[in-house]
Amino acid sequence: MNTATSTKSDRTDTRSESMANVHLTANGIHKTFGEADAETSALRGIDIDIDRGDFVAIMGPSGSGKSTLLYCLSGMDPVTDGTVTLHDGDADSVEVTALRQRDLAELRLTRMGFVFQQVHLLRNLTILDNVVLPGFTASPDEREAVVARARELLELVGIGELADREITQASGGQLQRAAIARALINSPDLVFGDEPTGALNASMAAEIMDLLVQVNREGRTVVLVTHDVNVAARANRVVVLRDGEIDGDLRRDDSQTDDQWAESLAGWLTSHGT
Repeated sequence: MNTATSTKSDRTDTRSESMANVHLTANGIHKTFGEADAETSALRGIDIDIDRGDFVAIMGPSGSGKSTLLYCLSGMDPVTDGTVTLHDGDADSVEVTALRQRDLAELRLTRMGFVFQQVHLLRNLTILDNVVLPGFTASPDEREAVVARARELLELVGIGELADREITQASGGQLQRAAIARALINSPDLVFGDEPTGALNASMAAEIMDLLVQVNREGRTVVLVTHDVNVAARANRVVVLRDGEIDGDLRRDDSQTDDQWAESLAGWLTSHGT
């Protein structure tokens, strides 16, 4: 009797430890567009756990639901059915899909950062002003501290000298660096990227990925959509979607070198038709 109880307790402890490291959970995510005969299913019952500190690349053919999944996970797009839950260590979990719009906006502002293919910087503001804007929104009474952090972040991403320039005076790669600084201004623990290197040449793309790897090594969870195998190889986990369902999920072995991981990933993606 005692042995059985001990075994059950061990299983419970293991499950608790496993869940304690989970950062984001999606259960039974469905997303449809249109109505009746014109209805299209973009996501078909997605279940996924993303661990704290993961770097996840979402891949798949065009129309597979990659960006839709990203937007549903981040609360930018409402799900048709299912739940998305954000876990916060010892604090209570937050069901993202149950939040009102105001609370959802607050969550995205303070807990999440976003980097897109198009940088979406405001043309009438300087690079520094673009970075501080979400910081002022989140902490209106700490403007000096926000400006100081913005300047530190611009130095961190390598464009500190461009802080006071108009965005028309910077290259695409420099603007994407500014977008990363903006995404980090409120110290989010979860960063989403939708094809963040898609508009850049190979050299600039590699530099942006270096920055995102650094962001991840600082303890932040990174989830991004990409069609580029070289970008995906910088992640430690790759999820492939096909027709709105998960078609494959591969995690890097800690013992693999960068070259070994890239080689095994390339072969695995080929076997999944990606």
